[in-house]
Amino acid sequence: MRIKLLKMLFLSLLLTPGLLLAQKTLRQKMADDFCKELDKQNISDEWNEENQRKIGIAMIPIIGKYTKEIKAELGLDMVTQDDYKKVGEIIGAEAGLSCPKFHKMMEKVVQDGMNEAPADIALEGTLVDLDLTGSFAFFKIKDASGREQKIWWMEYFDGSEDLLKNIATLRKKKVSITYAEREVYEPKLKDYITIKVARSFSVVN
Repeated sequence: MRIKLLKMLFLSLLLTPGLLLAQKTLRQKMADDFCKELDKQNISDEWNEENQRKIGIAMIPIIGKYTKEIKAELGLDMVTQDDYKKVGEIIGAEAGLSCPKFHKMMEKVVQDGMNEAPADIALEGTLVDLDLTGSFAFFKIKDASGREQKIWWMEYFDGSEDLLKNIATLRKKKVSITYAEREVYEPKLKDYITIKVARSFSVVN
């Protein structure tokens, strides 16, 4: 959840720079006021539920103050939850660059996310097939329960050379793999999904 929130705060900077630069004056004014509101809330630089609540409170008067400009420059009426989310992302993205307290908080979110990275997951089963026809390769493993699991080949992993060279002889063989779960954006669903990315591969003798 922390990493998701961080993505929301900075997505507008990374994906729509032209729009954001066009609204630079408005963004800066809102971010400056947001930074002042954070000081009024006596908020620390820790990312926790209490501070998240204070951040939400700090944004309310800012959005109210600039409602007309938001409507004129961003085309948002501020009547739906999605409107508030978009403006919140814009304020957060700018504040992450210009507000020292909020910037420090975001740095801690990134660091905490790195420290909390989940361990690789082990799986044993029968190698069903390797698919190299799409933009990204994947292979299927049938686990002990008979369920086929799709494991994506997104990067180098130990044993990848053997898998590629010997796929014809490895089909139906018992194998051991480790994988990491990652969240990726699925355009068709317009949402994030979790996929399994291979980290190691070996044949069980």
